Amino acid sequence: MRALVVLAQCEAGHRLCSSCHGGGGGGGEGHCRKCDRATAFVHCGPDLDAFVGGFRVPCPFEAYGCGSSVVYHDACAYAPCPCALCPFAASPRMLRDHLAAEHAWRVDALPSYGKPLQLRVPASEAHRLLVVEGDEPRLFVLSVRARAAYWVVSVACVRASAEAGPRFACMLWAQAWKLALEQVEIEFWKKIGY
Repeated sequence: MRALVVLAQCEAGHRLCSSCHGGGGGGGEGHCRKCDRATAFVHCGPDLDAFVGGFRVPCPFEAYGCGSSVVYHDACAYAPCPCALCPFAASPRMLRDHLAAEHAWRVDALPSYGKPLQLRVPASEAHRLLVVEGDEPRLFVLSVRARAAYWVVSVACVRASAEAGPRFACMLWAQAWKLALEQVEIEFWKKIGY
């Protein structure tokens, strides 16, 4: 069950939800985005909370592919993903193209879920993008770092909100020699739940 929206009013009379004014709960101190200053907030009451909590609006991430109407404060799978290296933000597909073109990250296609992919990762390629195409395309980042006498290898799914999509599991094997990971084998399993 979705949490109830809690509305509060600033000293100047502007009404904001608790997420927008940062004061937690219904009252207390926070920052009014309309006044652009710190202020005290007072809870508007449970009737207004319930009324506004059901509002549906066009998703603000329509430009990134979302065509649905959403409760304004819910997570959206189409929220833009920020680039870790510059101010760019876009959909995972556009971010993949940006990282490959602007930051020279290599892109490797995974055959599908449940099938292993073997990679050789030179020390100069600290980050790689792994793309699963098909009916449910996903983007993953493979990060490899040398730490003293060992290597650190991690994998993450690229999306703006973990709440907006499924969870994945992967099995990863790595074998290292001198200045490169001689072999990284990775296998992703399709969704294991929402």
